Amino acid sequence: MGIVAVIFIAWFAITVMVQLPWPWCKIPRKFEPTGHLLPGWHFFSPKPIIADLDLLFRCVREPGGEPDEWREIFPDLPSPLNRVVLSPHRRARKALFQSVHRILLAIEANPDNQFAVTVTVPYLLILDRITAECSDAIAVQFRIDVARQGPFPTRTAYQSPLHAVDLPVDHCLMRAV
Repeated sequence: MGIVAVIFIAWFAITVMVQLPWPWCKIPRKFEPTGHLLPGWHFFSPKPIIADLDLLFRCVREPGGEPDEWREIFPDLPSPLNRVVLSPHRRARKALFQSVHRILLAIEANPDNQFAVTVTVPYLLILDRITAECSDAIAVQFRIDVARQGPFPTRTAYQSPLHAVDLPVDHCLMRAV
């Protein structure tokens, strides 16, 4: 048996092992740097997702102006051929989803303290991403919608206040001219 066969057998055995539910079986994942070599085959989650979380944003582009229409935010996706080999944007999508989820948990934990939600790291990460999308805006706002399958209407779970965007000095000078 060649060295290549031994490597593939060991890889298969470790891949099967990390699928098992015991904590000690997850140890090899800590040493796997790419996140792609040991796939996770979890077809049925203990807590399945029963609703879609949509992150929408809008921008105000002029002082005293009206906000744009609500738009859904999507991380930039590479071409499908690139996604077969490597999908670095997979982490961006996951980070956005986790940030939205954590904001909803923070709202649930602090329903009467809006300020406690606006200073959380997930909130600031989303605000930064939206600010990057609206490069010429003077203010941005986002909202989180929850959409369920079937006869349930989409509902807005959270809507941020309007946030002023600090523009670079040279950008402000260009607008004043």
